Amino acid sequence: MATILTQLAPSHSFQAAAREAVEALSEVAQAIFGAETSVKPFGSFLQGSHIEGSDVDLCIDVPGSGLEAALAVASDAGASAAAAGERQEVQALRLLLERLPQDFVVKETRFFRHIRVPLLILEYHSSFGDAVEVDISVGGQDEKFGVEKGYTDRLIRKVLRQCPRARPLVRIVKQWAKAQGLNKAFEGYLNSLGWTLLCLFFLLQRGEVTTAMLRLEAGDHEGEDSDHRTKEGEQESLQLSLQLSAQDVAEFFEATAGFEAWMDREPPPEEDPAIVSGLLGPPGISLLTGREQRGPPGERSPFYIEDPGIKLSRGQCDNVGRALREGTWRLILRRCAMTAEVLRGNRGVRGASFGQVSNAPAP
Repeated sequence: MATILTQLAPSHSFQAAAREAVEALSEVAQAIFGAETSVKPFGSFLQGSHIEGSDVDLCIDVPGSGLEAALAVASDAGASAAAAGERQEVQALRLLLERLPQDFVVKETRFFRHIRVPLLILEYHSSFGDAVEVDISVGGQDEKFGVEKGYTDRLIRKVLRQCPRARPLVRIVKQWAKAQGLNKAFEGYLNSLGWTLLCLFFLLQRGEVTTAMLRLEAGDHEGEDSDHRTKEGEQESLQLSLQLSAQDVAEFFEATAGFEAWMDREPPPEEDPAIVSGLLGPPGISLLTGREQRGPPGERSPFYIEDPGIKLSRGQCDNVGRALREGTWRLILRRCAMTAEVLRGNRGVRGASFGQVSNAPAP
């Protein structure tokens, strides 16, 4: 297990490549939108839960009216015309596209009219020869709730600092989900944040994580350099990973597979006021209460994973698992059950290592 975790931990060259990408994009963004513009990592890099080869989530934060001013200047200068009704975030990403250095290769643009967060997906080739995928959005705040991007990630980072066994479990599960093709919200599965929250909920049920850990205090915004965060507690986590056995990982997958029973439970009696008024959302979980939490009414996803950052900062509900559909969620749960069986040797695979399971392609 320790060998696997050592391989999953991001290498120095990968970390350096990610840092190079941020610096290169910062230079371009400041040239377009002004010197006060910043390019900020969020997601797994901010959490300190990223693995070797993880995507780097970046947001371009343009203060004040800098974005509008830059778009106006570009329009006057004859830059590519914006499509009718095109959002400013998309226009800004198009400007960035026009000035990208040669070290960046465009992999995909997600500029669809109804997408919640427009994305520019690039591959950066570093001076060390490493390739890093970079997913870029515009705006320092969540557009729907006005919460600073990365707020939930800082909550998670705090938990990972206080529960050293959490980081190894998160990394192992994320690698498994990646190998199984179950980690892309764009394809109807759980994103990296969703898998991370499931891991923390599992550890919460075991008493290794507490709800009190999910409270930011003064100073929790400090020291957010990604290299510093990754090294902080890394040695201790690797030492304690010797105590993280295949049995522990199997129990996580068993617990997750058990959510299928929640979907198949008989609904409450029809006279239940929640049923009568149509206020009963899908089953789900909350890390803030440590208990089952029904999602909001009208939620299309079959399972609700409460975003603790949105709930804490705005008191509102947001489903990290909103991309799930019944078919994709049941597939995830079946794969979890199968993996738990393999790890326990219940299918004639005596001595199966997690390395074999986590890196095996989906059946």
